[in-house]
Amino acid sequence: MKKNCWLLLVGMLWALAAGAQTPLGINYQGVARAADGTPLSSRSIGLRISITNGPSGSIEYEEEQHPTTNEFGLFAIVIGQGQSSGSLADVDWSTGNKWLQIELDPDDNGNYNLVGSQQLMSVPYALYARNAGNGLDPGFGIDISNGKINNILPDQVITLTGTGATTVSGTYPNFTVNSTDAVDDADANPTNELQTISKTGSTVTLSNGGGSFTDAVDDADNDPTNEIQDLTSTATGTNRTINISGGGTGTTIDVADNDNNSSNELQTISKTGSTVTLSNGGGSFTDAVDDADADPANEYNTAGSFIANNTIRITDGGSDIDIPIGPLNAALDAGGQNITNLADPVNPQDAVNRQYLEQVDANDYAINIAITYTSAGAGDVALDLSGASLDKGGLITGSTINISEAGIYAFSISGFTSSSANIDIVIDGINYPVLFNNNPRQYMGTYLFELSSGNQVQLIGRFTDTNGETINLQVAIYKI
Repeated sequence: MKKNCWLLLVGMLWALAAGAQTPLGINYQGVARAADGTPLSSRSIGLRISITNGPSGSIEYEEEQHPTTNEFGLFAIVIGQGQSSGSLADVDWSTGNKWLQIELDPDDNGNYNLVGSQQLMSVPYALYARNAGNGLDPGFGIDISNGKINNILPDQVITLTGTGATTVSGTYPNFTVNSTDAVDDADANPTNELQTISKTGSTVTLSNGGGSFTDAVDDADNDPTNEIQDLTSTATGTNRTINISGGGTGTTIDVADNDNNSSNELQTISKTGSTVTLSNGGGSFTDAVDDADADPANEYNTAGSFIANNTIRITDGGSDIDIPIGPLNAALDAGGQNITNLADPVNPQDAVNRQYLEQVDANDYAINIAITYTSAGAGDVALDLSGASLDKGGLITGSTINISEAGIYAFSISGFTSSSANIDIVIDGINYPVLFNNNPRQYMGTYLFELSSGNQVQLIGRFTDTNGETINLQVAIYKI
């Protein structure tokens, strides 16, 4: 097969050289055979043709064709007219040796096998001569394609306007325009051209030889309204003259007062500790009243005294204030009995103070809570008590009752469960089961415990059903 291809390519080279135009294609003929040499007769086959840059170089062009063989397995194609994303005309034949690679798909189902690769010799290089071997080099605006010379830039119109002696030289499209008129403005008057003005330091300069001068005023911001001047004041009798430097004339103005008397000017007063001071040398004195908060409503007063007619008198240093105290009088008689507040009364008739009464009242504790809980499976769970409707004394923290005062406590528990859960009262880790009746399981009972300050109490649900179960309880706890 490879030998036939070489003979076909050599014959094609002569055919291309004899033609007037180079065709965009290369004739290729071959015989498709099976591995045992049997021709692939009268069937559609797949061919993948590649032109590479060397025997194992990169692919510069690739196409697929699907010819049908004759009864001898013979097929004929034109390389360059198959299915491809490129064009045979894009192959640069001037860059060196090119190789032709043939892949065969005997069943035409996309599975190609390499059957041969060979170097292209003289014939395809007529394609290179088609583009560059003819020795023609088109100039600007000229294109040579398929033996035809085309002007790709149509005639351009150039319009020159203006006056004066003007000449045009050069060739299209690079023209040179020259004018002998040195003045480039409408009136041709060189005495009124635009110039720029600039200032460096105190020197003002006009461009184009316009000259310069020294500016007497030289400051950084060029603002004449904020220049530094001196101000002086001169008193003559009852009048005062203000003078401004820089050429300003003296002006008589009305100053702070009309009498020109420095002994009656405004001053400020201040106080530090007990010292009161007047500004501008006005002196100071010590204030007898000295307190930190400067609040006259809370000053010290002299002690009050009891006088007749049930009246208390308070003296504040300025005057006396008498305050009536009601019907009490000095002749109050308790019948010889003494009334004494006891910190810890013992007998029923003992007098007590308010603090003792409030302390006893705070020792009452009571808890009431409804609990509904559904377990996720078997196991022990400390029931949450934080939703109590009553927690007198604030004993509950989450699932724990913290006993703050020793005493006898009653636990009343009632409720039921959907399965076989047990309920325990747990006091500092010791379990006390809650009794129940079966069918259905119901809890009911009141339990008394003597508890100490610091004991911790929990209600523990012990669940045995792996599918989960629900309990409903009503719990009341109170200190007797």
